Amino acid sequence: MSYLSVEDTFPLLNRIPEGDLIEFGVFSGNCLNRLIKGAESAGKPFKGVVGFDSFIGIPKETEGVLHNPEWPEGAFNVCKDFNLQSIEEGIEFVRGNVERKDIQLVPGYFEKSLTPILGDLLIDSTSYAHIDVDLYSSTIEVLDWIFTHRVLKVGAIIRYDDWMWCREGEAGNSLAHQQMVQKYGVQFNRLAYNVFQLMSY
Repeated sequence: MSYLSVEDTFPLLNRIPEGDLIEFGVFSGNCLNRLIKGAESAGKPFKGVVGFDSFIGIPKETEGVLHNPEWPEGAFNVCKDFNLQSIEEGIEFVRGNVERKDIQLVPGYFEKSLTPILGDLLIDSTSYAHIDVDLYSSTIEVLDWIFTHRVLKVGAIIRYDDWMWCREGEAGNSLAHQQMVQKYGVQFNRLAYNVFQLMSY
């Protein structure tokens, strides 16, 4: 079982239902654009695209949880890293990096941006969830929201970008995934170390 890059997942698109792409941790929009173009090239474009990011960097990790020292609070701040003056400029910068213009970008830390109202709007909508949020705390918030509101279609895939930086189940994406799957009783088929296909809620 290997670690799959974004591009490695393109052949899997024929195995998932039609639906939306949602990405958590958009940063500059580069990866989002690669996913959009890959799906279009595979003849299975996403119906809708929604991206979530604070646009001011990552929050502080949960106290007591192992974290990567290369990812301090405030890292991956698109405004600071690209010399932009506001969140609004950050959003427009990302839009300029994505070839598809009907994307929705939702700013803010997940604890506030992942609302019940938005969850209800996106129920059973998503065929591909890309989780690039680096931290255990952020992954917990994302998965809790996804599973509570059943945002994923059965057959959808989740790809975690930062699964391999630590030993599995020790911290980060992998620890959060294990805990949330157990909490909600979600059944997945594991396609790779960092890619999972939803079989049932």
